[in-house]
Amino acid sequence: MLKKFNLFLIIIFIFIALFSPSVSFGYADEGAGFTVQENLKCFGSSSQGINTAIGCIPIGNREAFLAWILSWAIGISGGIAILFAARAGFYILTPAGNPDKIAAGKELIEASIAGILFLVLSTLILKIIGVNLFNLPGF
Repeated sequence: MLKKFNLFLIIIFIFIALFSPSVSFGYADEGAGFTVQENLKCFGSSSQGINTAIGCIPIGNREAFLAWILSWAIGISGGIAILFAARAGFYILTPAGNPDKIAAGKELIEASIAGILFLVLSTLILKIIGVNLFNLPGF
């Protein structure tokens, strides 16, 4: 129970560190000539956004925000699939004569490859439907 709580605290800390606005760089200092409206612009762009440690989060345009969320979700999902493939490789390399671990590793590799293929094909389908058919911006 304590390990799960510590993992939860670490995830919350990383989330706060990555998504908190970066006011330490002087962007929110109105005494230096920055206004609040200029603070919401990401590095001189015309759209509004919040500067964070992972980059600019667009908040002024709904389509840009959804495209930002989609790109991060696909990237994180691909990273998780690669981590599962590495874990499956560990299961296959260190079975110590246990055929159940080898079978579990093979199943995990199959699942991670299927997940990566699902991500690639779903992104392709979204691009074909969203951009080519409906001309949706931001994809």
